[in-house]
This record gives sequence, C-alpha cells and structure tokens, in this order.
Amino acid sequence: MNKADLKFIQEWGETRKKGRWYYGLKVGGIQGVIFALLSGSFHYFFDRPYDPPYTFDRFLTESTTYVILWMIGSATIMWWQMERMYKKRLQKLEDEESADNEL
Repeated sequence: MNKADLKFIQEWGETRKKGRWYYGLKVGGIQGVIFALLSGSFHYFFDRPYDPPYTFDRFLTESTTYVILWMIGSATIMWWQMERMYKKRLQKLEDEESADNEL
C-alpha cells in the first residue's frame, strides 16, 4: 500500500468522525460559493440584452440556491463515493496485513 492510500485512510477516518453533514457544509459550502461567484460573473458579463437585468437580489437568490444544493450533494453523493473508496482501501490494507502475518 502506498503513502497516498495510507494518508487517505487516515484523513477520511478523521473526517468520518465529524459526520456527513459537517463534510457537506465544509466541502459543499466552499464549492457552492465558488460556483455561485463564477455563475454570477458569467451572468453579469454575458447576459443577453432581452434578459431581465442581473440584480444583487437575483445574485443572492441564485447563490443561496447553489450553496444549499452543493452542500446537499456533497453530503450525499460525494460522501457515498468517499466511503466506497475508504472501504476498498481499508480492505486492501487489511488483506496485505493478513498476508504479511501468514508469512
């Protein structure tokens, strides 16, 4: 098992202790804010002339929606993927340790 796998197992083990919703709030919140800023700047610079003006209220509404959706997505889909990777690597580590003990 390489160092990256061991580091992942250790760090994800610590993240798991904090819980799914903390992970969603931390990771999804950051990603949601970044996406909201990118989306807002895209709308500001590239809106078509017949679209309603891009106001601060519209930006706040869209930003809040993006942040909430990213947090929920991180707490569900990304958590599930990270758990799967963690369990596979943990199983691989246990298999290697049991093989070493048999020798």
